[in-house]
Amino acid sequence: MIQAVINRMGSNSFAVKTWSVGLVAALLAFAAEKDATAWRILVALVPVGIFWYLDAFYLRQERLLRRLFDAVRSDEESARQGGPFNMSTKPYETEPYNKLSAALWSTTVRTLYLALGVIVIAAYAVAKVRG
Repeated sequence: MIQAVINRMGSNSFAVKTWSVGLVAALLAFAAEKDATAWRILVALVPVGIFWYLDAFYLRQERLLRRLFDAVRSDEESARQGGPFNMSTKPYETEPYNKLSAALWSTTVRTLYLALGVIVIAAYAVAKVRG
């Protein structure tokens, strides 16, 4: 049961990555119109930030559930007194690896969204130079 939820969090994270790349590409294509202003390009930074947060949220949930799975597997104080069917991840939220900030700056999340941000800023710089 826990593994199914972990798989769903991984699928959600993949879907967020797919949507973020697609939406940023569409916004940049829209901003590349003949009479578009350079400021339209910066609009693409909004979904980058939103999707970065969503991806980190799903990664954090996946990490918490993996920790819960490990606790249930090893019968760690009978999964912290909740029993084997308890799905609460609350006891593991304070661990440094499971914090949202750790998920925001994990290599897989950080690399994609910083790259998208750099692409958007580079497109803005090129548009400003071209006038």
